[in-house]
Amino acid sequence: MSLLFTPDLSIGVDAIDAQHRELFGRANALLGAVNRGTGSAETFRTLAFLGEYILDHFGMEERLMATSGYPAASKHRAEHVELIEAYERLRHRFARTGADTPLRLELEGVLGDWLVRHVRVTDAQLGRWLIVRR
Repeated sequence: MSLLFTPDLSIGVDAIDAQHRELFGRANALLGAVNRGTGSAETFRTLAFLGEYILDHFGMEERLMATSGYPAASKHRAEHVELIEAYERLRHRFARTGADTPLRLELEGVLGDWLVRHVRVTDAQLGRWLIVRR
């Protein structure tokens, strides 16, 4: 599986789109490392790196929501919490079991399905709100 940031995922806010491109790149690097069976230490570093970037990105989005008075901020934040919790479960599981097949499949689901859906729907709504307020 490969995650690509395609033009249809752009939300029209340059700062967020740039971070989404980077987020997809880091997620893709992690999926590649796991699927190649790269050593545990390297894969764990890649996983940790992705986790740090997720927190930075969500922090930036949440600051934008707060400063713009975004009315759906609590729902949006709840989705962020959902991904952070899923990421933490995966990180702990990887530390215990390594990159076994069930973990790889769950990782693909979380990074592929959740991330694309979140950007395409939830972040797109935020983008529309921010663009109107420029």
